[in-house]
Amino acid sequence: MKESQAEYPVTIPRPHIRFVVTPNCNLSCKSCQPGGEAYTRPCYSTGQEADIILPPEVQTLAQIATDVGFTPVKITGGEPLIRPDVSEIVAACKEIPGVVVNLGTNGLLLEEMAQKLREARIDSLNVGLNSLSRGTYKKDTGVDGLPMVLKGIERARKLGIPVNVNVVLMKQNLNEFDDFIELAERYDLDIRVLPLSNLGDYSYWSSHYVPCDELEAHIFEKYRVTSNLIQPWSGLGTPMSTFSINGVAVRIINPENGVFYSDFCQSNDCGNYPCADGIWALRIDPNGDSKYCFFPRSGRESFNYLRALRDGDFIAIVERMEQDFDILNSAEMENLWSPEVEKNKYTK
Repeated sequence: MKESQAEYPVTIPRPHIRFVVTPNCNLSCKSCQPGGEAYTRPCYSTGQEADIILPPEVQTLAQIATDVGFTPVKITGGEPLIRPDVSEIVAACKEIPGVVVNLGTNGLLLEEMAQKLREARIDSLNVGLNSLSRGTYKKDTGVDGLPMVLKGIERARKLGIPVNVNVVLMKQNLNEFDDFIELAERYDLDIRVLPLSNLGDYSYWSSHYVPCDELEAHIFEKYRVTSNLIQPWSGLGTPMSTFSINGVAVRIINPENGVFYSDFCQSNDCGNYPCADGIWALRIDPNGDSKYCFFPRSGRESFNYLRALRDGDFIAIVERMEQDFDILNSAEMENLWSPEVEKNKYTK
């Protein structure tokens, strides 16, 4: 199998750091925002400019995080490309020696932003794309934007930016997998398939969720290839079933292979343990609040890194960053999650 162009394996498993640079998005994907507003929206900022983390502040926190041991740095959202200064954020982070910077996007604005990201020396892009049917895409996102996303992917690849397409596996796109392989062959992309997460709306999740095993069975039957099980790019997180299909690197994140949890997950009244996601990254929101997973609070009071930074309290930042690193780095893989576990949570 070829080495993934858009991911960076490490020899020692360690958590990475994710900067959620905006709470806002130009799509309304049902898989991300069941019932309307995103489940995590209450823990984001007020949206006022003074509350939002700025490029030099991202750089400073990324430098401290890198020194502590977090790697790589990921820029995400919301939709990060709606921030006019997102390329400045990337460029600021790339000034840190040896740092790897990845950006996650829905691709809607990628065609116009790709050149700036290339000039900022972005290492790779993750483009979230759940359907190659224009009608299905519009129904799921609320925007007739598929042609724009495809143009953005083409532009990024022409500029030499490695692109990984993230596909959330659902009942409505299970039959599109072969189309995604064709897309990846055309533009030399990697494909990563993610399971649908239950973000608080069990009814939506249960009616759309498809076990990853069904896709793996299709791959074996159609392409006659078998998989290897590898660790994700940072070394922590759900192991991925990996396939090479017509030269395309395909990675399937299957939580039934195991999920990384720490003692923190069990001892802080998370309310969602065991989940399909686990913990593998420190997330810093636009207003500086930190958290370990997709949910607003995981039982431990969030630390506001931005407030501490603006107060000049670097000692507190380093101490807390080290504590966060130790908690995340102590995570171990356990085989606890299954769709039945999710159902039991709902019926309790």
